[in-house]
Amino acid sequence: MRFFKAAAWVAFGVSTCVAAQTAEQSTEQLKEQLKQQASQQGNNPLDLPADVKEKMRQAMEGKGEYNIPTGNDGLSHLSDEEREFYQSRMEDVQKNMNKLREKGLLKPFEKETVDSKTKKYEDVAQQIGDHSVSQLEKALQEHVGVSEQDASTFAGSSAPESRQNEPVEYAMFLSFSMTKESIRKAILTAKENGAEVYFNGLHPSHRRIDQTMNLMREIGKGIEDPPIVRFNPTAFEKFAVNKAPTILYREDERHLIASGITSLSWLKSEFDHHEQSENYGELGPTTEVVEKNLIEELKERMANVDWKEERKKTLDSFWERQTYTRLPRAEKTESWVIDPTIEAVKDVRTPRGELVVKAGTVMNPLVNQSVGLTLVVFNAGDIKQLEWVSNKLKTLDVSGTLMLMTSEINEEKGWKHIEALYEHFAMPVYKLPETMVNRFQISALPAVVSTDLEKAVLKVKQFSIDEEKS
Repeated sequence: MRFFKAAAWVAFGVSTCVAAQTAEQSTEQLKEQLKQQASQQGNNPLDLPADVKEKMRQAMEGKGEYNIPTGNDGLSHLSDEEREFYQSRMEDVQKNMNKLREKGLLKPFEKETVDSKTKKYEDVAQQIGDHSVSQLEKALQEHVGVSEQDASTFAGSSAPESRQNEPVEYAMFLSFSMTKESIRKAILTAKENGAEVYFNGLHPSHRRIDQTMNLMREIGKGIEDPPIVRFNPTAFEKFAVNKAPTILYREDERHLIASGITSLSWLKSEFDHHEQSENYGELGPTTEVVEKNLIEELKERMANVDWKEERKKTLDSFWERQTYTRLPRAEKTESWVIDPTIEAVKDVRTPRGELVVKAGTVMNPLVNQSVGLTLVVFNAGDIKQLEWVSNKLKTLDVSGTLMLMTSEINEEKGWKHIEALYEHFAMPVYKLPETMVNRFQISALPAVVSTDLEKAVLKVKQFSIDEEKS
């Protein structure tokens, strides 16, 4: 059921939240600007202004203020001599235009050419709008505390297709100032008429989006195949809606709107009787739209965030949120060799489709390598291991690049611990990834992993600190 499954019924899509402003208003404005730009960019070196090009195009079709008469009606007021002269000149003009058309010099002014260029820019504008929606999804997750799934739903990436950007829009504006029963009845009416349902923002008593979502699930419980229900503060602002319920029927730029009733079918039937948009006003009982505009509310919240403090909290809690591969101290010294040869189980290609590695290819990443690598792995929280590494580095035969890796960091000291390690070893100390532990079969610490480029193998050795001392 679209209305409730996995938070997806409220396709509440803030594809109409902050993104609504981008994907509807900004994108439409951009389209209009690009249309004008496209109409001004021809292949003709003269690069005539758009209005002149349009007049020329109309004249070629026998239209507009500079159209070329096809008969003698326009010459009836002239003398025979004048008529003959102008008729001759017009025939010459027509011949010259035909020659220009044959050479393709008039093609930049033709309607099809202008439309094709405009379409290209419209596609770009739509991509910008879509990109804005995806950015909204990320912003909702990071700054408004919305889960990844809900953010995806609100941003419209997992929501059903909305009609608000289509030529025909059929919708009902509701508010939580209405009773739950009246909201439910309105939603059922919208379902029966194939209309969408818009809300301006969160319930006035809610601070989190999931609270409003839960309320809507409660109201809509049991409704099968519900209509699309969205936050759409942009539509509330565009049509100046401040009463609920309000119904809307729009075709392109012409629309009808009425408040206090839910008879969507009546409003649609009235549309053909009006040549211009019309607001019928309040035709029945209404309530005030009490929700804050969701876009403005999000802006206020973002403006009130102390970003320096948030950054500090994030940095301070970074190490507390890390996971570690905790390994015991080695009880005995032992070593082994690992052959890093691998076989490609499928073709590996570049984003362009170029084949890099064919399936079945056997390869060893150490073959033909000229610079080796030595990894010293230890637990930086163990004082004895720290002492052992400090002494070992004085005599260690380093093959190529040297890297230090720790299995653990003191969570309370965090960055100070990292800073202290850097000052002690005069080089960075990295966190040991679990994948490396598994790949090198490390079971205890400290350990040294080094490359043997001559044999194209990895050498791993775990050290018992007590055995080293004895």
